[in-house]
Amino acid sequence: QVVQAVQAGEAFAGSFDYDEVQPSYEQRKIAPGAENLPYPAAPGEKWIDINLTTAQMTCYEGTEVVRGPIPVVPGKPSSPTVDGHFNVYLQYESQTMRGLNDDGSRYVEPDVPWVSYFHESYSIHAAPWQRTFGWTGPGGSHGCVNTPTSDAEWIYHWADLGTSVMSHY
Repeated sequence: QVVQAVQAGEAFAGSFDYDEVQPSYEQRKIAPGAENLPYPAAPGEKWIDINLTTAQMTCYEGTEVVRGPIPVVPGKPSSPTVDGHFNVYLQYESQTMRGLNDDGSRYVEPDVPWVSYFHESYSIHAAPWQRTFGWTGPGGSHGCVNTPTSDAEWIYHWADLGTSVMSHY
């Protein structure tokens, strides 16, 4: 009824059923100095910082850098890497990746090593086809974070499922 009234440009009068829910919150202690970082990590908490502006990735435990900064190649302008707070949810030692190029043609990249998914089809993975890392722009990835092989392997073994990933500009 509401949708029909709005579509017809008419007023609607009626009542709505709803449930009251109690608000919830999480209180947690953050590591000293974490207030100056993109993610408010707890002491010793593993997390990954993907800086899309500088094309660098850094791995932390709390506020301590344990790997990086690592030069990476994020998504190109037509298929940018997502920004926001995510979590590693799936990992593969090797996987065939498929998708569409900008011109509509399909690509198939077999045996992509050390894949750590953090949001939908976005992942951190090795990119042995990249000759250099630490840049952005045309020629970048299809949205994933292309990473040097040794670093992608290290992240694959270090990051647990649920590890926070903070991707930002």
